[in-house]
Amino acid sequence: MMLSFEMLVDSKIGDRLEDMCDSPCQDTGRGEVLFDKDLAIGNGRFASVQVIASLDPDVEPAWSQVVVFDEQTGAELDFSEPSDSFYGEYVFDDCTIVISRKEDEDV
Repeated sequence: MMLSFEMLVDSKIGDRLEDMCDSPCQDTGRGEVLFDKDLAIGNGRFASVQVIASLDPDVEPAWSQVVVFDEQTGAELDFSEPSDSFYGEYVFDDCTIVISRKEDEDV
């Protein structure tokens, strides 16, 4: 059975990260980690959702990835292919991780 996990990201943060994955962002350092947030996915594992600036941020956009780690040892167990979009699905052998936009609530 394929498990699915969702990470809701505040729209202001997520939209900015989506923009950074879409076009060059000149106000970042080379290879800088722009976003890194963990999500518990069970079975003694957690997923680290990341956005990384390119090595040439004046020309190339950032990219996103999800890395799965063992909670006890911190060992890397799996990772996604780099993506040119922050929002979306990252599919692994036994689970799917979905990064979604958390809409602002009406006041």
